[in-house]
Amino acid sequence: MDSNLENKKSFIADHCKTFPMFSQIEISPTNQCNRHCSFCPRPDENISISFMNMIEILNQLKTINYDGLITFSGMGEPLLHKYIGTFIMVAGTTNAIVELITNGDMVDEEMITFLFECGLDRLIISVYEKEKLLYFQELRGCLEIILRPRWNPEMFELNNRGGAMKPLSSPLKLPCYYPFYMMMIDENGKVYPCSNNYRKRYPIANTSYESLLDIWMGQKMRDLRLKLLKGDRNNPLCKECDVKGYLIGQEHFEAWRKYYAETRNP
Repeated sequence: MDSNLENKKSFIADHCKTFPMFSQIEISPTNQCNRHCSFCPRPDENISISFMNMIEILNQLKTINYDGLITFSGMGEPLLHKYIGTFIMVAGTTNAIVELITNGDMVDEEMITFLFECGLDRLIISVYEKEKLLYFQELRGCLEIILRPRWNPEMFELNNRGGAMKPLSSPLKLPCYYPFYMMMIDENGKVYPCSNNYRKRYPIANTSYESLLDIWMGQKMRDLRLKLLKGDRNNPLCKECDVKGYLIGQEHFEAWRKYYAETRNP
């Protein structure tokens, strides 16, 4: 497990004390990307989340005193959204840790200064060219910037993006912790129970019509969790996915198991 996953695992585990609140919300500001990586399916059209939709999402998080992770990432390059600085500033008015994941192509000293002055807590750079590593290391200084080596596929474990690439012929018989600790919101405001659903199949809700808390505690999330508690991935969302969804979030998984048992929802 790389250092970023180790840090995230520790944070998510500690944040379970706020159960049943989710501990991470990942938001995709845009599906646009300046790269065309073989392991990352690309959409047919470029879409960016509306300014008002994003602000409404962030204001809801502030209202509920959310103090988990807000991750700007998703299916595209978040730095391509023209309002990303404003989004970071508004996210910074919550009690959350605000992080952004980028491919690094737009990152230089000026961009780093801009992002952290806006209120970013953590910048995660996926480094796809080894020769850029030293450059980013020199830029990092004392700021919280995590560098993820991505120039050699053998250095990190690729998954099939929720079945978008090399889908499984039969579902894994394993639990998955993602829907127990996080949600993902795409550039259309649609909500998914994990960040690996690159085909964006079967959204569980839309932030334009339901609140984040109603979605999180709603029937669709409940039904999915009850299946996954039994290691049952035989559902349209999960059956072709090979993600090892049990690396982070075990504490939440067990907390939901107890919650459903106590509320007579086994």
